[in-house]
Amino acid sequence: MGSPAPGKKFTRIILTSCFFFFSCSNAIKRTFKSRPDRISEEPTHLLSKIQNTNSNLKTFKGIGSIHFGTGGQRQKARAAWVGAMNAKLRIEILSISGQPAASLADDGKWFYLHLHQKQRFHKKRSTGNNLKSFFSIPVETQDVVDLLAGRVPIRNHHQVSIVANPSQEGYILILSKRWRGEIERIYLDKEKSRIDKIEILGNQGSIAYRVHFAGRQTVDGFVIPASLVITNTKGDRLKIEIERFWTNVAVSPSMFVLNPPPG
Repeated sequence: MGSPAPGKKFTRIILTSCFFFFSCSNAIKRTFKSRPDRISEEPTHLLSKIQNTNSNLKTFKGIGSIHFGTGGQRQKARAAWVGAMNAKLRIEILSISGQPAASLADDGKWFYLHLHQKQRFHKKRSTGNNLKSFFSIPVETQDVVDLLAGRVPIRNHHQVSIVANPSQEGYILILSKRWRGEIERIYLDKEKSRIDKIEILGNQGSIAYRVHFAGRQTVDGFVIPASLVITNTKGDRLKIEIERFWTNVAVSPSMFVLNPPPG
């Protein structure tokens, strides 16, 4: 038999090349796909464990002190608070005499601010981040509720990964979103059992705020912070020291509503 026609020979080469190309391509895809599945098991498991921390703590009350301000302009005051799931929070900041100096409340629908000494009252729609107007840090109401309850605020994300902390012993759990990249970092100790710091990132990838945990305490079986410090890159700072804490207390909707002063 004679040699195949040049056109048929060329077609056979193309088909053979395509066969090997797609075979290798599928093999590469299968190999690549199997690795992330194995790698992602640990960060997913860690995040699930973090999300379930104190999930049975629905309401709480506490007293302690609050330090807040920018740069050298710092204030310290006694404070009391009550919180509940679904972003319900009330904070009473007291004067030296023990009388209310400022009251903040968020019932999920409205945000209230009453500056007692100045007799100023503000009420506006709750957006979740109204606390920024008072503390200058873009921390959301639900974030504060979670932090006081010993939980970690978890941003909506598409991917979770874990890397070694380059600056000290330990690891960083990284939450990412499509098109935005990293949106949250959770810093763990070397045993991956304790959370030392959290960073929430803004739309441009810059740090919106950080949370440092300084000590912990156990109340009714729940591990909560003894103290936490929330800062941003501009030097604004909010420190909350928890002295007494009551878990799963009875609360009513009226506790998260402020009424304007008479007159």
